[in-house]
Amino acid sequence: MITSILIIKRGAMGDVVRATALLHLLRNRHPASRIDWIVDSESVDLLRNNPFLRNIYVWGSYQTQQWDLIVNLEDTEECARFATQHGRIVIGTHMMGDILTYTPSGWFDMSLVSTLGRERANALKRANTKTYYQHLYELLGATWSGEKPVLVLSDDEREQGRQLIKQFRTQDKPLIGINAFAGGRWKHKSLPEERTVALIKMLSLQGCTCVLFGDQDRNARVAAMTDIAIPLVDTSSSPRLFAAAIASCDIVITSDSLALHLATVVGTPVVAFFGPTPAPEIELFGGHKVVPPMKCISCLLHDCDVPVPCSSRFDLDEICAATKRLLRMRNAGERR
Repeated sequence: MITSILIIKRGAMGDVVRATALLHLLRNRHPASRIDWIVDSESVDLLRNNPFLRNIYVWGSYQTQQWDLIVNLEDTEECARFATQHGRIVIGTHMMGDILTYTPSGWFDMSLVSTLGRERANALKRANTKTYYQHLYELLGATWSGEKPVLVLSDDEREQGRQLIKQFRTQDKPLIGINAFAGGRWKHKSLPEERTVALIKMLSLQGCTCVLFGDQDRNARVAAMTDIAIPLVDTSSSPRLFAAAIASCDIVITSDSLALHLATVVGTPVVAFFGPTPAPEIELFGGHKVVPPMKCISCLLHDCDVPVPCSSRFDLDEICAATKRLLRMRNAGERR
């Protein structure tokens, strides 16, 4: 009998958000069980107030205990050892003696710890057509049926997000949140600054108001490159404030980053662009994916020497057309 369950998913923040979709399955299978989660400190706020969870532990700050079932979604040896030592049953990565291995999983077959080797793992990842949620449920021998991630914002948090965004709204114009940057690790996941400016100008001509989320230094440079007033929204103090602000936008245009996952969980329609990371594994729940038609797309490289890389080929006309279409659908839904 399973009475206690632990999920180990420490980071990154967007991955923590989307892994919460697994909670529906675990609760349905084990309605009386306690469900706990181990996470890194930077992501703990994303799990706060989650109705499925009993305890949230920051990695390294918990007391030694045992769980009947551990679902380990990390691919590090320290997490695999912890799961092996503290779980009666372990699904995901674990240790067999000194060897890190995992329960049968298409997801881990594509990972850094794939038993098939790096070259085969990357080939499988590039060829993959299943979403992360499908892989996540298959890891537990189930079929994903559209269950969404879980992030519960309080009324006060939602109001804080509304007030933050409200000051930037102009008359009845649609408000578009743009998160063009994706951090420094993956250079070509981000929309270049000059193309971000071009996108803002195109959206402005469509009658939209744009606000910029993400890296404030980069956004300040973008704002300085145009005479259009572009508000910079600083949500760095809290990922929950970031989620609340995104919830108050009409559409979010984003790289493959935390903003994408927050938008899907709070229900804001998404237009997302993809370059070096695979688009098929991302579920937008009705949003739109922009993927340049290049043979080297989804290369999984942090940088490359292609003269005109994918980040310079994200189709701005397609982004604007998709934004217009999603706005029309959103407005039609509100009228109903």
